[in-house]
Amino acid sequence: MRGTHNERPDLDMFARVKQWEWEKWHHRFGLAGERQADVIERLLQRSPGVVLDVGCGPNGRHVVNLAKLSRFVIAVDKYIEALRRARTDGPMPPNVAFLAGNASGLPLVDGSVDHVLAFGLLTYFVEQYGAALSEFQRVTKRQGLVIVTGSGVHPKLDLLEAASAANLHLIEEKEGFCTVASGQKRYLCIFKTV
Repeated sequence: MRGTHNERPDLDMFARVKQWEWEKWHHRFGLAGERQADVIERLLQRSPGVVLDVGCGPNGRHVVNLAKLSRFVIAVDKYIEALRRARTDGPMPPNVAFLAGNASGLPLVDGSVDHVLAFGLLTYFVEQYGAALSEFQRVTKRQGLVIVTGSGVHPKLDLLEAASAANLHLIEEKEGFCTVASGQKRYLCIFKTV
C-alpha cells in the first residue's frame, strides 16, 4: 500500500543522491556543504598560491584537487597513518607535500603560506578554537585567506568570536546541507588576515 507511514524509503534513491552530491561537491574539498565547494574553488582560482590543508585526513583525492588550483599544497595531519593513506590515494602531483603536525602547533614559520584551509577540522577543537585559529593566522601571509568549514552542531558564534580575537576578519560566509555527513547543516567561513 503506497503512502502509508510504514512504507520504506527508497534507499537506492538516497544512495544516488549521496553519490551525486559527492561527485558534485564533496570529492573536491571534503565535507563542504552544498555549493560551498564552488565558493572555495572560485577563491583559489582567483588567488592561487601556497595552500596549507590542515587536517587533510586519509582521503588524498581532495588534496589532488587543491593541487590543481594552487602553486603548492602542504597537507598536514597529526595522524601518520592518515598521511600515509592520503599520499597513496592515487598518483600525487609534484606540487604536494605531506607533514605531520597539529593544528594548534603547526610545523611552519610565520607568514609561510598564502591560504589555510580546514575542512571540518574545527569540530575537534570546539574548546580550543582560539589556539587553532591563532596558528592559522600566524602561518598565513598578510591579506591571505583562512577558509574553514564546520558543522551546524557547533556554535558558529564561538568560532567568529575566536577568529576576531585571532585578528582574522570575516569576509564571507555560506551555509549548506551535507547529505554525505548525515544531512548535517554545514557552514563555511572565509577570513582574511591583516
